[in-house]
Amino acid sequence: MIKITERPLSETQLRHLTYESPFFLFKNRREIWQQELDRGIAEILELEVSRAWGANICTCCPNSYLFQVAADNYVFIESWAFTKYATMADEFPRQKIKVERLPLSKKILALNNDGEFMPTEEVQLALTDLPNYGNTECEVFRANQFSEELRSKLRIS
Repeated sequence: MIKITERPLSETQLRHLTYESPFFLFKNRREIWQQELDRGIAEILELEVSRAWGANICTCCPNSYLFQVAADNYVFIESWAFTKYATMADEFPRQKIKVERLPLSKKILALNNDGEFMPTEEVQLALTDLPNYGNTECEVFRANQFSEELRSKLRIS
């Protein structure tokens, strides 16, 4: 299950995000960032995870995961800040995950998990398997966006 709602960003969050603006050479990213600030909205994704796969799990990269949250819906999460504890056994992922993100850049603002530990599937995914190539921190996908190769790895028709 996936439920998506919105809430306004707090003044403190807006101030903090103003200082996190992307490097000036990344014009497109800076424009998207400004749109995020102008909108002032955060999306809240409440997920009930049925299956989980590790993607690009190593000690020098942010931990990345793909979660199946419905028959046809998947959520990718990657973060230096919020999944760093994932290296601790039996801590992450859990059956219920709540993610607050910016809707355009998909940057994660907060992540909470609850419920039973959800072991990841044996198949390890590469970021290049995913439609976004791991370029966003939190992305929602439908199964029809996946390549045949990825669909085979995930064992979905």
